Amino acid sequence: SFPQDKNTIVVGPPRALTGILTDTSPSIASSTWAARPATIFSKRWYVPAGGPFFQRSGLLYLSPKQVQDFANRITDAQPLIARLSAEPNLNGLSSLLSMAIGQRLTNGVQLPGLTAIFSALDQALTAQMQGKSYTISWGTLMGGDLARMGPSQRFVIIQPALNYKSLEPAAAAIHTLRAGLTSLNLNAAHGVDVGVTGGAVLDAER
Repeated sequence: SFPQDKNTIVVGPPRALTGILTDTSPSIASSTWAARPATIFSKRWYVPAGGPFFQRSGLLYLSPKQVQDFANRITDAQPLIARLSAEPNLNGLSSLLSMAIGQRLTNGVQLPGLTAIFSALDQALTAQMQGKSYTISWGTLMGGDLARMGPSQRFVIIQPALNYKSLEPAAAAIHTLRAGLTSLNLNAAHGVDVGVTGGAVLDAER
């Protein structure tokens, strides 16, 4: 029923990295195709319910109240964003959180979203102490309930170039894709389990 997905490779990131990987899929695809684009991939790929259109026009699908609430969240967070953009590293984040705590203790001013940030940092630190990988989704922290409206699991669907002179037509594409993921530290050795499946992969494993 979906002929465009025949003989494709489906890349499924873990739920914790779903938004991050699908949003950065253009750079991942570019780095993967750089080796041998004509013989490995057809350069056709997409993220279901994603891509430039939804990134540019996604707000049109929200109610006026949801758009206003989102705008208010961004406006409230603007001072924090400006300060962090001047020093976008761990030291800048630590200074920002120290300032926020100081404002709360001395002036009784509580910055919006602070509880969610500390909760996410606590989960990240706990995971690190247990030797596990954990990625904080700043999109979720900034978007609030809106960030949870979309699917919790998303995929990147890639059309490989098939070599029918080989017993495994998609073997070269699958190997190159896995090597590309490894070069980006997106593998089990770094605590990230990215699933690679789809018709082309299943045929190669038979």
